[in-house]
Amino acid sequence: MQEISIDFIRSIIKTRSKDAFKNQFGHALIVAGSKGKLGAAILSSKACMRSGVGLVTVFSTNGSAPIFHTALPEVMVLEDANKNFLTKIPEHEDYSAYGIGPGIGTQDDTIDSFELFLKENKKSIVLDADGINAISLRPKLRSFLNTAVLTPHVGECKRLLGNWSNEIEAIEKIQSFVEETKSVLVLKGAQSKIFSPEGKLFVNTTGNPGLAKAGSGDVLTGIITAFLAQGYSSLNAAIIGVFIHGLAGDLAIENDSNYSLLASDICDFLPKAFRDILGE
Repeated sequence: MQEISIDFIRSIIKTRSKDAFKNQFGHALIVAGSKGKLGAAILSSKACMRSGVGLVTVFSTNGSAPIFHTALPEVMVLEDANKNFLTKIPEHEDYSAYGIGPGIGTQDDTIDSFELFLKENKKSIVLDADGINAISLRPKLRSFLNTAVLTPHVGECKRLLGNWSNEIEAIEKIQSFVEETKSVLVLKGAQSKIFSPEGKLFVNTTGNPGLAKAGSGDVLTGIITAFLAQGYSSLNAAIIGVFIHGLAGDLAIENDSNYSLLASDICDFLPKAFRDILGE
């Protein structure tokens, strides 16, 4: 078990040359949102943009484009034919990575589209929230998770893997899952844990109770997706993403309280978190 320190993050995060251009840093597609849950898509997309990716497209429900163009003019928007939920996840050879799940729901049409996407996808992906719940509802999809990053909280993880009675049993269940699927799993919570298919276990050292709030996981999805799109391995993208997510949360409450922390505050403090890590 290895604790994640800022020195370790500095050893794996890449610096940028002065003549860098956006196409060097990938194009992420965020698949998120449904009727009443567009906020999840906005938070995830904003966090992705704040985390170094060159381009972000968000795919959400029909009629959502004006909302995204107002809330986050930096992103491009694709709309599903349905105005309530998603029915067809788009594929494009130019997308570098996908972040799938925040607020998409578990309607049959949505999961059918997700299943078809997984079977054909060859790009890096992050699965959160209903993306994970879809795997729980259709366990056969486990066979298509190679190199995916899954980010469940404890409840979602128990739905995916079954209940456990203690931490040792939880670790054994999760490690068996990631070895079987060749995926990386982030178990969110106090001192989030990151499990690799090679048997390594990393424990995060940043974060505070204020992160236990709606939207926080959507932000984490966007951050990790950004690092995958920039070409980081699934494991390193997860490690950096979890650490920076927690650090931004810690910076946000330096002059505030973890009672009042909002997920959008995490996004707002990502620039300072990056400055602290990169020494800018």
